[in-house]
Amino acid sequence: MFQHRSAALAFFLLAGGARVDAATVSFAALNTCASVEGLGTVDSRLNIHTSDGGGVVIRATQDACTAFASNDFGPSSLINGHLDPGGGFADVASSRNDFTFTFANGYSPMGFSLRILDFSDYNPTNATAATVKLEAFDALNTSIASQTLSYPGSGSGDATDGAGSLGNFTFSLTADGIAKVALTFTNNGNGDQSRSMDPYIGFDNLDLTFAPEPSTILPVAIVALSALVRRRTLRGSSTSC
Repeated sequence: MFQHRSAALAFFLLAGGARVDAATVSFAALNTCASVEGLGTVDSRLNIHTSDGGGVVIRATQDACTAFASNDFGPSSLINGHLDPGGGFADVASSRNDFTFTFANGYSPMGFSLRILDFSDYNPTNATAATVKLEAFDALNTSIASQTLSYPGSGSGDATDGAGSLGNFTFSLTADGIAKVALTFTNNGNGDQSRSMDPYIGFDNLDLTFAPEPSTILPVAIVALSALVRRRTLRGSSTSC
């Protein structure tokens, strides 16, 4: 009986409008090289930040704001190749790419994902090990979810590679109470070991999933529970007859 009621409640929540809000952040309205940083620049609920303020819109085949070059034509390259047609983003000022993502008051995503392109086809530090980590934190700055892409010390990735490879990898995090998401890097090569082993990378397919707000859920839940009680009462009346 409990399982039937739970299923019915879920149905009424969805039917009543308490839907999960999932959306891919669009860069289409911004010019190439325009900043993506600041609250509301690309989405009213999202604040993007880098340590040097160099996060900008990038687009495939456009020389302006080149973040990387994919090896589509043998020795020739395609600028920012294989980005989503709507564009993506990168830190072209310093290539640190230390992006952090926070959210407007009252908003906390339950899901966060993005794709990294062209990682590990360039290794100027001669690193034999490197990582890229996407990590989610709660309001107390406690880590609540993370995913790491690791360079094994040999081989290389390219944006032309298949999904799930070093050069074309989608990070996806799911957790309750996400307040901040951060990209961090490590490498054991020469120079700054907190930077990306490959400085020429880009990002796209930034997806946010928000749960319904409590103010939306409560009225719908009350209606759903009332309907369940009414249905049970009617069934009881029919049985007694």
